[in-house]
Amino acid sequence: TRQKTTMSFAAAGKIKKTTKSGKISELETTVAQTLFDLSNNADKSMKEGLASLFITGAQQFEDGTTKGLVIFVPYKQLSQYRRLHVRLTRELEKKLGQFVFIVAQRRIIKDFGRKNKRSQQMRPKSRTLTAVRDSILDDVVFPANIVGKRIRFKADGSRLYKVHLDRKNAAHMGERL
Repeated sequence: TRQKTTMSFAAAGKIKKTTKSGKISELETTVAQTLFDLSNNADKSMKEGLASLFITGAQQFEDGTTKGLVIFVPYKQLSQYRRLHVRLTRELEKKLGQFVFIVAQRRIIKDFGRKNKRSQQMRPKSRTLTAVRDSILDDVVFPANIVGKRIRFKADGSRLYKVHLDRKNAAHMGERL
């Protein structure tokens, strides 16, 4: 057990929580440990790429029969993660046994209104709800490019989003979507 706890302390450098509670879940610890193991056992280019990278959180989801894992990374490190994206997600999916999506941690700022009187400056377009949702969608389908979107409004008020991906890059997605 002593070796296990020292590995956990070493892997703790791979996760930095941004929430006020700062509590690290067991899933996040597992992902951080896996990233730490990958950075130690990988080839030189992958090891250099993973050396300074860390995560801010992880969340598991289930859609019928498929399980998936969303790993949240700092926005400033997203470009570095994208360089390693294909190899990193393949390795993480092998080790964790489920689909892995890497998404940047983004912030939504409420619109200035009656309930939000704190805002003294203009809100950047990148912090609006729509822009953040579109960016998350881009992160989820990353190796592929989105070439079109259709929104279907149903009679009960729900929305169905149809996203069309570039055919050249859609092959990378495989069964993930």
